[in-house]
Amino acid sequence: MCRPRGDETVCPPCAQEAAWRAHSAKWAVYAPDRDEGDFEAPESLPWRERVAAVLAEDAAGGVD
Repeated sequence: MCRPRGDETVCPPCAQEAAWRAHSAKWAVYAPDRDEGDFEAPESLPWRERVAAVLAEDAAGGVD
């Protein structure tokens, strides 16, 4: 059961869902279309590996 606490007007999961809907409405261009099935989450790399990849790309002359 989900109940709001204190001065909250909605429970946390409901508030998060409402915030996501508002964000998706405002930034619809950037919202992934998860219904099409071609949505693929980016590979999660530790930050050090991401920085090393960017530095290597810079050293190679960047992306053309």
